[in-house]
Amino acid sequence: ISADLTTYWNQVQELDGKIAVQKAKKKEMTERYDEEIQLIASNLNVAVNSGAPVVSADPDAPTCPNCGAPIAEGDIFCQGCGTKLQ
Repeated sequence: ISADLTTYWNQVQELDGKIAVQKAKKKEMTERYDEEIQLIASNLNVAVNSGAPVVSADPDAPTCPNCGAPIAEGDIFCQGCGTKLQ
């Protein structure tokens, strides 16, 4: 029985190590996604969740009815504020 417990304990330790690695990867990916979101928002001149309007270079271009960000044909969600367009 003690050999079974030792084997079981080693497996638990191995899984614990794998979980720690996955948590670290998750944290790194979350940080990268947050950076990407900030970059996209700054490129659109919109602070994330600020609701600040964006002025399009083309006054006839379609814009989001919620925040005024330019939208492309076929967009389902606004890239600026996330409003559902269709």
